[in-house]
Amino acid sequence: MRGMWWWRALMVLVLALSPACGQATRQLEPIVVGWERIFKVEWQSSEVRGRRVVWGYVNNDSPYDVTRVQLLVDALDDTGKVLGQRIGWVPGAMGGFSRRYFELPVPQPAPQYRVRVFAFDRIESPGMRDN
Repeated sequence: MRGMWWWRALMVLVLALSPACGQATRQLEPIVVGWERIFKVEWQSSEVRGRRVVWGYVNNDSPYDVTRVQLLVDALDDTGKVLGQRIGWVPGAMGGFSRRYFELPVPQPAPQYRVRVFAFDRIESPGMRDN
């Protein structure tokens, strides 16, 4: 019985994290609030090489260089309810006041989609320090 504590702890952890516990699945939201002041996303959906995708451009409207830009693609029903979500990467870094092409598969076929910036990293120049 003494060695069973870890087994019980593991089972409690598994049950707590299990979606079958009746907890509703939470929808993802952009990590950076106000991303719209920095980026503009122009996109459309179409079929490319036999698969449904959203494609377009992310515009960096700030003077800052950014990297690791992630987009959140929402599949929506006719009322705007989220049916599925997917996060995808915009390739490469972006300089200030530049734009970058992206093409991402959709989470599932849907009547409409929404594309938002989920996260990004600002590139700090080597000489910059917080004072």
